[in-house]
Amino acid sequence: MKKSFLLAAFVAALALTGCQKQSELKFDDIQTYATIQGRVKYLPGDKLNDKEIPEAKEAELKEGVTVVAKIAYSEYDGQAVGIKQIKAVTDANGVYILSIPVGQKNINVSVSPAGFWDEYVKYEFDSDIKDYRRRLYNAFFEGNAVHTVSVLAGEEKVLADFEMSPSVKY
Repeated sequence: MKKSFLLAAFVAALALTGCQKQSELKFDDIQTYATIQGRVKYLPGDKLNDKEIPEAKEAELKEGVTVVAKIAYSEYDGQAVGIKQIKAVTDANGVYILSIPVGQKNINVSVSPAGFWDEYVKYEFDSDIKDYRRRLYNAFFEGNAVHTVSVLAGEEKVLADFEMSPSVKY
């Protein structure tokens, strides 16, 4: 009996001092939203100029990139633990639009694009043929920025463009 009492006391103490679980917040009651939008561009590689010399292409708008807004649950309820994620995918113009549930106070939101794989063109000088060879790589593109913004219900915010660069080439 003494052992079972000690075991029960230990389990109770562990439950009280253990890790905080992620809260389960319900957002059905929030009827007001803020809108965050922006564009995603990427650097697709090189092109040949009119003198047949390689130069970097300008950044192009990118379709199909997932953009993620992260909001700490504590923004909605000071006692809540965890992160709410809201995702959007860029359209043909590289534009994303995120609809953020906002109650009666400012909500701080971090927005960043997810990485993606795409082709990357590089012109490399080949001494054997004394000319440039076009190389096509499958590259992973990453963004180097996270935009943090504070929004109120009914607000529309336009963020600076995300510019994605290749980080790994294969």
